[in-house]
Amino acid sequence: MSKATVEQPKASRGRQRTASSAPWVAIDVGYGYTKISTQEGQAHVFPSLVAPAELSNIDLSLSDPQETVKLEGAEYIVGQAAVSRGFRFSEEYDGWWMTTRYKALLHYAGANFVPPGSRIVTGIPLHIFGSQRAQQQISDVFRKALKAPAVAVLPQGFGALCLAISTNSALAQGRVALVDIGSRTTELICFSDGQYLNHESAGVVLGVGQVYTQVAQKLSSQHQRQIDAYEVDWALREDKPIKGHRVLKTARIVASGLTAFIMPVLGASIVLTLLGI
Repeated sequence: MSKATVEQPKASRGRQRTASSAPWVAIDVGYGYTKISTQEGQAHVFPSLVAPAELSNIDLSLSDPQETVKLEGAEYIVGQAAVSRGFRFSEEYDGWWMTTRYKALLHYAGANFVPPGSRIVTGIPLHIFGSQRAQQQISDVFRKALKAPAVAVLPQGFGALCLAISTNSALAQGRVALVDIGSRTTELICFSDGQYLNHESAGVVLGVGQVYTQVAQKLSSQHQRQIDAYEVDWALREDKPIKGHRVLKTARIVASGLTAFIMPVLGASIVLTLLGI
């Protein structure tokens, strides 16, 4: 997962283009982070977190408009600003695209990063991609939240393949297997000459977010304060140390957890490969 940086510029609010000329914007609403990439090469990443705004903030208009969204008559804090909130919406998995949290993330993306009228391409986990009903529901949510004239729903691993091909064009030919490790899911995506091989691809509900959560719980116990899994993530990827705990020591704890996590994943990949992938 690439380094997460929260960016604040507003999306340009020019006249909406016709569907055929509208730019494509890629959005991955991940369990850990929401990632956005535009045709112009701009990239934005923010935590997939949503918390209710405090009533005092609403009444006194103290909330930062770039960190809040209004949805169905209520106001929510989104992204990095929600990490430190005392209460935030809990993790929701299968079917979470119908939840307030998911919709708030899309409204936040639309208010800050996605030009109105953009065509959208998004990815979903393999175990969800097999459901036509889920694909249609996700498409409808994106169309409504972002006023998108077109929405393409693909397996999440497609984005990683496109990035790999952009740096090594040889990957567009022959048989390619790609392991995509996310915050909650890990998937083996298989292609042949650029064509997706559905029956050879597989996914498991297992991700690095579970490791970060375990590390955060251990650190919380050691330091007698609540440490969030995102703090562990940032300490490793942004060199932002956790107060009272050295990054190096944190990295050792995480490395141990990742080793225990990755080996079964690689083992499963090898088995699938031996079966003919």
